[in-house]
Amino acid sequence: MVEQILEERGNIYGDFNRQAKISQQLKQIVLEANPNITKHPPVAEGIEMILHKIARIANGKELYIENFRDIAGYAQLIADAIEHIEGAIDANVTYKTRGGEGWLSE
Repeated sequence: MVEQILEERGNIYGDFNRQAKISQQLKQIVLEANPNITKHPPVAEGIEMILHKIARIANGKELYIENFRDIAGYAQLIADAIEHIEGAIDANVTYKTRGGEGWLSE
């Protein structure tokens, strides 16, 4: 049973040892760039999971849609977790439409 699952996962995600190396390299890059990520466990864990999924994409089948759904899910979990943390920043998006006279705000 376990062997069958590992074979199926390997067909989608590629060689585990290579994927693990890619994942650890990505995590190291992010932590070196911004050590503050570890201050907030939901941010740290969510980013680690997103990087794990990116490593799977890089190492395996890049068109496996579930990886991208998982990334979107982890991003939403992070956003929900930090929404009420003091110092959190959010964007205020304004949409514009291109008209004959230039850009028009809606």
